[in-house]
Amino acid sequence: MRENHEVYYTVYRVMLESGARYEHVLRIIEMWSLDEVIEIPSVGMETRRLVCFRDKEFCRYYMGLRGPEKM
Repeated sequence: MRENHEVYYTVYRVMLESGARYEHVLRIIEMWSLDEVIEIPSVGMETRRLVCFRDKEFCRYYMGLRGPEKM
């Protein structure tokens, strides 16, 4: 699948590695911005949308979704 369907493979790998849902992966791809600084309204702080914690080998991409459950 990697060679013949690169986009599908990328979506599959993001879902597999992150546990994100299909709709969320599509939204991440649509809004992807490495350097964007956003404000998190609920805590009133600014942060980069993508933050990587090298010591923990973990990255977080803030999407700003709010609601009682995942889509």
